[in-house]
Amino acid sequence: MKVLVGILVFGAVLGGLSSLGIIGASSSPLGTQEIQRLTSLPLEPIHQSMSVRQAYRAIPHNQQTFRLSQSVLQKTEAKYLDQAFALVDLAVVERVSLLRTVQREGNRSLPLNNYEQILKRFLAISVPPRLVYFHQQVAAAIREEHAYYEGLQKQPSVTTVDRSHPLIQRLHRRLWASYQFLVSEYPQESPNNQQAFFEHLCALDFI
Repeated sequence: MKVLVGILVFGAVLGGLSSLGIIGASSSPLGTQEIQRLTSLPLEPIHQSMSVRQAYRAIPHNQQTFRLSQSVLQKTEAKYLDQAFALVDLAVVERVSLLRTVQREGNRSLPLNNYEQILKRFLAISVPPRLVYFHQQVAAAIREEHAYYEGLQKQPSVTTVDRSHPLIQRLHRRLWASYQFLVSEYPQESPNNQQAFFEHLCALDFI
């Protein structure tokens, strides 16, 4: 039921994007040089100012765990999604904690190091062939989120996020295309995990 409600709530958005030729159209993911740069970074600990649970509560948003024990997917695909969504959760924490910093303290001193460490780990996951598109789009969305905050830090005093900004609009399109891809590729997946598809990608989105 929750999945159905989510689809209905965002159906107009998806339909509008499809009519504009955005959903389903080719869109450039991370470039080769950027991937090489990220993967060559030294592995460092990720220190975050709040837990995943706190971040979901702060949005507020439902937190739904992808459960390997309930998956009917091939083992390699289910394992990949389990690992990918764990890292998406860390990116959600970054999005929410930085948003709170902007709202409370402005945009002049944003700690941005964690995004690259999250991406380094995300790019290191072994990706099943069927999920390459999903992997590329989510990685690009996380990088665009990072790029938005990098740009925000260079602006005069700001205490809000501009949801009409091209980067936010672009990562929004990527995340919804990724969700649409998962539900179309895996309609037989368990209800819990179908809901997890929705909740993780929606929580990462600004819109």
